[in-house]
Amino acid sequence: MLDTAQIIVQFNPAGIKDYSRPAKVIDRQMDENMSKYDLANLILNTLKDECPRAPKLSEDLSLYLTIAMHLRAKLVRGGISRKDLKKGMIVEIVLKKDQANGHLTRGVIKDFLTNTKEHPHGIKVRLDMNCNDAYRVGRVRYYEVRN
Repeated sequence: MLDTAQIIVQFNPAGIKDYSRPAKVIDRQMDENMSKYDLANLILNTLKDECPRAPKLSEDLSLYLTIAMHLRAKLVRGGISRKDLKKGMIVEIVLKKDQANGHLTRGVIKDFLTNTKEHPHGIKVRLDMNCNDAYRVGRVRYYEVRN
């Protein structure tokens, strides 16, 4: 599982290379009971405070909501189980062809392909991609927690 700084650097909202200081602040202040909006605002405000001379700091809240979704998934203890997921939920999966590079594909759960409650590599699902009846199959890495 990626640590907070690695998750933030994937999106690079402030145009810098090292997010270790703001990540420590975020880790200390975030908890499982925070809404994704509170967490997104915590990330934005922490980056404003900790990176005042960053070349660019995006004010786009949707970017911080995406980062918050990834950080909340990190808080899930013991991985993602079947009971956490429901058909129609927005998730990010790793396709078989992308296992080496870790590229994520976002979509809506159409079917569950893993029958057990938990799986060490993640629950396998089929996504409904809403284009030309195309489907994608992969293992869930992140899911959107609705409040």
